Amino acid sequence: MEIYNEKYLREGDKISVEKKADCAVYRLSNAGGSGRITEYEIFEDVSVLFDDMHLESFGEGTRGAYALHIEHCKQGRFEAAFSDGRRFYLGAGDICVHNIDYGDIAESSMPYRHYHGITIMIKSAKDERFRELLAAIGVDFEKIAADTTAAGGLYIIRATERIEHIFDELYRVTPQNRTGYFKLKLLELLLFLSGTKHTATETQKHFLPKENADLLKKVELYLWENISLPLTIPRLSEIFGISPTSLKSGFRILYGCPIHAYLNICRMQTAAYKLVKTQEKIADIARQTGYKSESKFSKSFVRFSGKTPRDYRKDAILSDWSIISPVRV
Repeated sequence: MEIYNEKYLREGDKISVEKKADCAVYRLSNAGGSGRITEYEIFEDVSVLFDDMHLESFGEGTRGAYALHIEHCKQGRFEAAFSDGRRFYLGAGDICVHNIDYGDIAESSMPYRHYHGITIMIKSAKDERFRELLAAIGVDFEKIAADTTAAGGLYIIRATERIEHIFDELYRVTPQNRTGYFKLKLLELLLFLSGTKHTATETQKHFLPKENADLLKKVELYLWENISLPLTIPRLSEIFGISPTSLKSGFRILYGCPIHAYLNICRMQTAAYKLVKTQEKIADIARQTGYKSESKFSKSFVRFSGKTPRDYRKDAILSDWSIISPVRV
């Protein structure tokens, strides 16, 4: 199945494809970073893709409608920009189900500047064996697709134990009989989706207008650039000309957590980087990340990382936490 077409890429986006015996590997790159998508075609017009992105954004690079598109976020955060200006967001453990024409999606962005997940693309359900298996377990694929359209073409299911069970095993599958296992898990997922109900009104809770999203990204950059300051909601609201209520609700939609929690992540990620990559004194790092004393900084760092700053520096391994800084630290 053609996932990307070079004529639909944005200027600056590049892609190369390597065909292997059982999969295709797409390597993406632009000025903001790089990514890799590994595709396994399990039925005609049905593929399972593993997404490993370390970049800020990438053009969709394809056109046309799919009968169903299911995306699971394992780590990071995902933003899709629609041509009408709307933005929707997917966080760790969530799944997004849609059958929106790809011509309506301008680009994919990663607010945390990295994203890892699984995408299942079903262009059609014409494969005879696929349809036989669906009938055997009582799944009406056309109804799932129609219900998705009725919900506005897109809906999100927030993380649950059932979703975690389905996808966790997909991430850990071994090469032995991989295709057969993918088929089994796809059927389990579609059986789960056949019992879900969603409305267009519910979906709107996960969207932001473009102008709001753009403003909140400026807020996020300001947090990273000023982690040593005692930042507050009223102060940020004043600086950016947005009401405290809109600031708090919009930021949670875009970044998946309250501003104070995100600011703590900014501080801890910056501290972790400095502990491993520099020889700066811990007391200096504490001050640079907004702490008045080394002892308070150490307690916060232990709560966040499970290690003292000294032990973290001694191990000299930079953890793969959920945020990558947009500024040079």
